Amino acid sequence: MTRLNLFLLALSLAVINRQAIADVGEFQDIAQDHPFLVHQYTFDGADLFEKRQDNRGELDLIEQAAGSALVTDIIYGSPGFDESSEAVTTYRPLAGGAEFSDGANFRIPSISLGDEFSFEVIFRPSEETISGGAFNLGYILANRIDNDRGYFLFQGSAEQDEFGAWGVDGDDLASVIGASFSVSNENTLLEELTAGDWYYAAGSYYWENGETTFFNCVANLSEGETDLLIAGPITVPGSYGREMAGLSIGGRFDGPGEGFPGDIDEVNLYNGWVDEDEFEEHLLALLDKVNAGPLFHRGDPNDSGSLDLSDGLYIFNYLFTGGAQPSCNESADSNADGAVDLSDGIYLLSYLFLGGPAPAAPGPPMQACGPVPADSMLSCESYSGC
Repeated sequence: MTRLNLFLLALSLAVINRQAIADVGEFQDIAQDHPFLVHQYTFDGADLFEKRQDNRGELDLIEQAAGSALVTDIIYGSPGFDESSEAVTTYRPLAGGAEFSDGANFRIPSISLGDEFSFEVIFRPSEETISGGAFNLGYILANRIDNDRGYFLFQGSAEQDEFGAWGVDGDDLASVIGASFSVSNENTLLEELTAGDWYYAAGSYYWENGETTFFNCVANLSEGETDLLIAGPITVPGSYGREMAGLSIGGRFDGPGEGFPGDIDEVNLYNGWVDEDEFEEHLLALLDKVNAGPLFHRGDPNDSGSLDLSDGLYIFNYLFTGGAQPSCNESADSNADGAVDLSDGIYLLSYLFLGGPAPAAPGPPMQACGPVPADSMLSCESYSGC
């Protein structure tokens, strides 16, 4: 093979590998299809207006700056997580600046989140830790009404040192909700962020009878993590800004101070509870790891939404009498050995009538749905049971 051919082969493989790493466009499309999505910020576009545009609702972002900072300190067109997307770099002064007042980022002046709220953010910290201030917090997504804190995502921690001072963990990733800024109201996603790495973070929040229940999840995109790290759920007293309140992206709940030092690629806001499986599906789409599509239950080849004798018979009919092919072969692969064959029908019948093991994860319809495995060799064109 000539040197030219070797070069072209290497170049084509490099392009293929880059495309396989990420697909922010697919992530954006899946979010757009979600019925709870109400606001989407991608920071893409031909001009600054488009980059601040709400791609789902009508609440475009407004630039905010204070102290020594100017709105021109916000950097547009920063490289996003993949080549198809752009990010913004929000501004925070160097250690020693006025952390509560200096900064440049974005704000939605008035937004109603409701009793159920979820978010997704793709971001990249530029600093390993935040230091030199009183609290050492870098807000990524935050709001507040009176004593109801909606510090949905920030770099830092509510932990205090032995003298009662905050700011001891400026490399954490956390969420604090409710009536007090304290460890008891904090959900820690990570105890150590890596500067320069891209992360996917998400969370869902539900308020009822004076309490908020919530969970968060995170994955290091730069490391190619396909399994979300789940933190929570926890229940805390108080609420977040459920009614009309301002919401900051990259800055403090009441203005641009305590800004996040880094890049923000995507922000999705939902007016309902999004569960772990849906976040996992979005993560896999983002990493271009979704081979065959929908969430599914294993052990429901006839797509009836339940597991019974008819499912075992469906597999036998498909294999031996010319019956219809399952619309989701992964669901028919009851024992998860990578093939649909006689053993899958026997496996189901053994589970139903002989006390055998349940279908492999994601289990039968009485369990949670799950995404098609990233290494699947089977197809799943459609499945309606989730």
